[in-house]
Amino acid sequence: DSPASSAGLRFGDKFIAVNGEKVLGKSSSYVRDKVRGKRGTLVRVTIERFDTRRVETIELRRNRVPSPSIPDAYLLRQNIGYIDLSEGFNYTTIVEFNAVLNELKAQGMTSLILDLRDNPGGLLNEAVNISNLFVEKGKDIVSTKGKVTEWNKVYKALDDPLDTQIPMVILTSSRSASASEIVSGVMQDY
Repeated sequence: DSPASSAGLRFGDKFIAVNGEKVLGKSSSYVRDKVRGKRGTLVRVTIERFDTRRVETIELRRNRVPSPSIPDAYLLRQNIGYIDLSEGFNYTTIVEFNAVLNELKAQGMTSLILDLRDNPGGLLNEAVNISNLFVEKGKDIVSTKGKVTEWNKVYKALDDPLDTQIPMVILTSSRSASASEIVSGVMQDY
C-alpha cells in the first residue's frame, strides 16, 4: 500500500531523475529527500525498469509509507516457508505474522525458516505473542528482572498455540537484538 507500489514501481527499478533533475549516481538519501514532500502532492520520477531496461516517467502521489515488520514471506521448494521478520517488533507484528503464517500453511508449508537477522528488537509483548504461537499455553516465555523488584515479571504463553510441532530454523546475526533474541531463545528452549 505504499505510494511507489500504487504507481507501479517494482523492486530493482532505478531512479534516473526526480522532477526533471538527474539523480543517477546520487546517494539514496539524496534521492529520498527529493522524492519526499507534502502528503497528497505529486512528484515525477523517471526510472529505468529492472527487467526490461526501458525508461519511463511516472507520477507518484506522496503519502505515508507503511513500515511493516515483515517485508517478505513466501514458500520455498519442498513446502518450506520463509518469513523475513527483520524490521523490528512493532504494534502490528503479531497481526502481520499470523496473516503470513496462515497464508503459508494454506499453500502447503510444513516447515519454517524464520529470518531474524539484523532485527533490532522492539516491543516485548510482540515477542511474547510471536513465541506464544509455537509454545504450549502456560509455559514461561521470558522474565524481566531489575533493581525494583516490584517490576519483575514472568511472561507466560496465555493462548493455545498455533503449531508446536512445525520444524523450524531461525536465522540470527550479531545485530539481532532484544525481542528477536527472546523469540529465538524461546524456540531454542522449547
